[in-house]
Parts: sequence; structure tokens; C-alpha cells
Amino acid sequence: KPVEATFDARISGIDGTQLIVPQAAGGTMFDATVNIDRIEAAAAAANPDGAEKFKATFNAADLGSMSKGLVLPAETMEDLAKALAAGFTTETRTTGGAMSASLEFTDRGGVNTWQGELSEHHLTVMADKARLDFGFGMKGGKLAASMPSEGLPPMDGSFGEITLRLAGPLAKTDAPQDFLVLLRLVDVAASDMVWAMAGPAAGLPHDPMTA
Repeated sequence: KPVEATFDARISGIDGTQLIVPQAAGGTMFDATVNIDRIEAAAAAANPDGAEKFKATFNAADLGSMSKGLVLPAETMEDLAKALAAGFTTETRTTGGAMSASLEFTDRGGVNTWQGELSEHHLTVMADKARLDFGFGMKGGKLAASMPSEGLPPMDGSFGEITLRLAGPLAKTDAPQDFLVLLRLVDVAASDMVWAMAGPAAGLPHDPMTA
């Protein structure tokens, strides 16, 4: 028998701009923005001959993206290092507000669930022949999982902020250049069950971590 499945997705408040300009010297300049007020999606499936069922949801709000740069001909873009030296540039920034996702899978072993949420997130990538700047961050994160089919007890965790940034020169220079590596962890916490799996001897402190 065929699997019974449904999928529903809604996107509201979408707008954007796009500018594409071929360059006389070769390549194409681009500049684009996209903004979305909200995305809502849900999926479900069931095995008509068994106990297996599946449900998933995803919701996101206040999404924004901008991207601009210069793309060179395809034969040049095959080698990223050569493309950057020849003038390829890119700058991309994405931001988002509240985001949540859930997954539920039911089998003969029970109902397995996973939930996650963020209050905000961002991603930045900038590159040209001189420098690379990459950044990623999330705030207000919560995770929870229960997997009785795998014999695992409920587990959960949370964090106030996780941020990673890498920035530095790509080209050789005579003068020293700044280089940055940043990892920020704020109020990273996990349930006692997660700590028990990570340190069975209970030698690790269970206080929220900030570094």
C-alpha cells in the first residue's frame, strides 16, 4: 500500500530586489535582497501496514538576506583562489528572528520526539582577493529530545548565545595584517542526563558555561 503523506507550507510577507549588470571587462555584478515575514511548514506520513508515523513542523519569522559582488566567467570560477585573485568578490548577510522545529516519529518502541528553537540567528560571508570574513551566530537556543525506541531517557539543553567569527588576510603582504578568531559561548547548559553521558564519574560541573 502507498504511504499516506501530507505536506503544507506557507510563506507570507515576501519582497526583494535584484540588480544584475554584465561588466564590459567580463563577469557580472549582482546585488540582491530578500525579506520574508514568516515561513510555516508541516509534514506528516504514516505506514498503513504498521505503527510507524512521522510528523514534522518548521516555523521561522523575520528573515532577511542581502548578497552582492562580482561573479566571473565559469571557467575562472572553477578555481576559487584564482577567481579571487582575478577580482571575484562576494558579500552575503542573512538574519532571522524566532525559529522553531519539531520532529515526531512513532514506531513499536514508542514515540520519539525532538524540538528546537532559536530567538535569532545570523550568517555573514565576505571575501575578496585581500581578505575573508566569516561569521555565524545564534541566540536563545533550546533543544529537547526523547527517544524511547533507542532506550534513551529524555534530554535537553539550552544556550544564551553561540557565536563564531573567522577573519583574516588571503593575500601575501609586506606589512602584518590583522587576524581574528572568535568563539563566544554564553549560558550553555545541558540536563543532568546529558552530563551523565559526557562524564559518568560526575567530575564535571553542571553550571551553565560562558566562555
